[in-house]
Amino acid sequence: MAGVRVPYGAARSVAACAEDAEKGPKKPPVFINKFKKPDSPVRIRLSRRGKHKAPFYRIVVQDSRRIPQGRFLENVGFYDPLKTTGKVSLNIDRIKHWIGEGAKPSQTVARFLELVGIETA
Repeated sequence: MAGVRVPYGAARSVAACAEDAEKGPKKPPVFINKFKKPDSPVRIRLSRRGKHKAPFYRIVVQDSRRIPQGRFLENVGFYDPLKTTGKVSLNIDRIKHWIGEGAKPSQTVARFLELVGIETA
């Protein structure tokens, strides 16, 4: 044995392979996706309209992969923040329909729906 040269770490790797073989098949690692998209790509959210320094928002049902000012599936209400109390108009029947279909409201729209008494989650 004195004349046989073993590469550095070779004896350790052989022993490690023997230990792994005794433990059985190796399980694949569990992958947790922190950036998972919502189950349904349909969202109920605000779309900004109006002039400079005079915002006016439509409440629209839209694919979440589109930009907020882009094409939408349906217009279900509006929000005018410049009124003294902030005027909100909602088509409750259509909003309930879309929530039943799996649409998720944004945080602001969810707050409006809670005021009306619609459960979002």
